[in-house]
Amino acid sequence: TEIMYLNDSKTLICTNPDCSAKFIKKLTHFVSRQGMNIIGLSENTLKKLIYNGFINNICDIFHLCEHEDKILTLPGFKDQSFKKLINSINNSRTTTVENFINALGIQNIGIETAKSLARFYKYDIKKIRTATIEELQTIEGFGSIMAKSTYEYFNNDINNELIDKLISLLNFNIPDSQISSNNILTGLTFVITGKLYTFENRGKLKDYIESLGGNCSSSISTHTDFLINNDITSNSSKNKKAKELGIDIITEQYFLNTYG
Repeated sequence: TEIMYLNDSKTLICTNPDCSAKFIKKLTHFVSRQGMNIIGLSENTLKKLIYNGFINNICDIFHLCEHEDKILTLPGFKDQSFKKLINSINNSRTTTVENFINALGIQNIGIETAKSLARFYKYDIKKIRTATIEELQTIEGFGSIMAKSTYEYFNNDINNELIDKLISLLNFNIPDSQISSNNILTGLTFVITGKLYTFENRGKLKDYIESLGGNCSSSISTHTDFLINNDITSNSSKNKKAKELGIDIITEQYFLNTYG
């Protein structure tokens, strides 16, 4: 352990990556409703399975059915409840990209930021795993701390070995908007700024762009394709940045005429 100061208070922090308490908390998060949503694996149940050697790593959860006879001899385990647990585990094998990312327990990344990450990369886990810090920082809702945490997690050999194993056990549900034939904005990234006249607010325009397969970012980068700003001639920082990078600045009406 180390002594650290958090909010001016002296706090003991466990620095051992193999700490059993950390492992239990990691598993509890992994199986939670906004993670893999495995019903029946409470923290106490996980402790029993770990103590008795049935779970030594996250992937072991998906192999519990292989130990049915032995697990049913443990106190508190009954045939009916075990069957429900196995059904829940099997159901969890089909999940969403955002729930999977959230289940991994990446520092500073919750379900909402996991959703933003999944949308930005078109629910392509391979692209998420190879994202740069600079690119991650352009995602709406992401700051430098979140970008750094995400980048470091996916650039860790141990984490990547785990992800490879988990992916081989899972199937991912991709939103209909990503497989629709009406994805005319696929591959395009937009930044929205200034006052809007047709859409109620930027959130509504963002939702519309994403429904057509496009991405929205909060800041301009070399990955931006269009800046939507009804005041094309303004000297705003976003307009200046767009001009510097040779990015087209278009009005809301031009966007609707072209993609509406």
